[in-house]
Amino acid sequence: MKPFDAFEIDDPGGAVGVVVLQGAYYLDLPTVLVAPLYRLDSGLKYDIINPEVSFYGDRLIVKLDRMAALPADTLVRRIGSILAYADEIKNALDRLIGGY
Repeated sequence: MKPFDAFEIDDPGGAVGVVVLQGAYYLDLPTVLVAPLYRLDSGLKYDIINPEVSFYGDRLIVKLDRMAALPADTLVRRIGSILAYADEIKNALDRLIGGY
């Protein structure tokens, strides 16, 4: 598991997966900070803190406003990586946490 890896989850709320946001130095903790991935047409989106990413032909939203810590052992089926969008995600996190 690495930062920006995406994992499949079973979410009745409609998320198609989650992306790991936690730094590599902290991945040995029992929980992992993640943000859910939703399809672009899923509804409310705050452009400034919910970056869009392309993932295997789908346009997805990284819902940073719905971050959560999940038990690390629940992330078992890796479905890819969105490392190419790391800068956009980090900038959105800065806006969410720092307000700029």
